[in-house]
Amino acid sequence: ADAALAHMVQRYCEGKGITFRTQDQAAAILGQDRVTSVKMKSGQALSCDFVCVGVGIVPNVELARDAGLAVDNGVVVDEYLRTSHPDVFAAGDVANYVDLLFGRRRRVEHWGHAEYTGQLAAQNMTGGAQPYDLLTYVWSDIFDLHLEFAGDESEHDQALTRGRLEDRAFTILYLKDHRLTAYFAINANAKEFPALQRLIRSKKDLGGKEAQLQDLAISLKTL
Repeated sequence: ADAALAHMVQRYCEGKGITFRTQDQAAAILGQDRVTSVKMKSGQALSCDFVCVGVGIVPNVELARDAGLAVDNGVVVDEYLRTSHPDVFAAGDVANYVDLLFGRRRRVEHWGHAEYTGQLAAQNMTGGAQPYDLLTYVWSDIFDLHLEFAGDESEHDQALTRGRLEDRAFTILYLKDHRLTAYFAINANAKEFPALQRLIRSKKDLGGKEAQLQDLAISLKTL
């Protein structure tokens, strides 16, 4: 998320009683049998009885590597989810796959992606020849903020806002070379998502359409 979007979410959460300590770090989790406090590098101790650690994941490739399969930030597969051995397939968070829509390799950590790749691998293991064709997505809820994201924002050169951040109902549109590559929506109109997904898949040149993309009075279907 860009700084403006991140700041908006932070302010919202602070209004719900959450405290952010972005200039400090946890040094130790203290307690016997159960946690009683977290000691910070600043020296302060925060009393608590529950700690949640979010540090990302490392793909478990040991089995694949020891079996002689190609590994690189996950288990390397082709667009059919086949590994470097023609009779072995990989799916889910561990699969480093070819995303034909965006023309690059990706590794996605989301249950929807895992469900889709599990089904796709099963089809291709039993004689199918279907390439990966999911427009990857993520959704979540933070209190009464509903988040929807789809596409690949990693290399965008432009970000437009459809709606207003202060209304807590808007969509951030990510474009590269005037083509929509992803969107990040908070409490936005779900009826707009299919049109956005079609724009991403079609790679339509939207140069000169920036004002229309940001105008809630204009239906995205017209684009």
